[in-house]
Amino acid sequence: MSRGLPPLYLNKYFKSQGDAWHLNPEVKAMVEFRSLNLVGQWGFMPPLDLVFIRNVMIYFDTETKKAILKKLRACMLPHGALFLGSAETTMNLDPAWTASQYGNATVYTIKAAA
Repeated sequence: MSRGLPPLYLNKYFKSQGDAWHLNPEVKAMVEFRSLNLVGQWGFMPPLDLVFIRNVMIYFDTETKKAILKKLRACMLPHGALFLGSAETTMNLDPAWTASQYGNATVYTIKAAA
């Protein structure tokens, strides 16, 4: 929570409980949280607006990373955003993704069809 989230958003969307931060119930009701085996079969996936797989891709080989990015691309909405860890990228893995900087964060989106 201390890595760039402005205090305005922290106080608006989260509540502190001891050493932990919890998403406000109003926001949590709009979000679907899932666990997913990235290298397994995904089955049905709803269209995704936002995906966080920070510090996960670093553990996979190049071909597995390519396969995961391809599966994600098939599920993402046109305006969807992917967040990876700071040591991770889509570069040289899947040319359909583009990176944009927002403050200290890199956001990956699918390139618009030409």
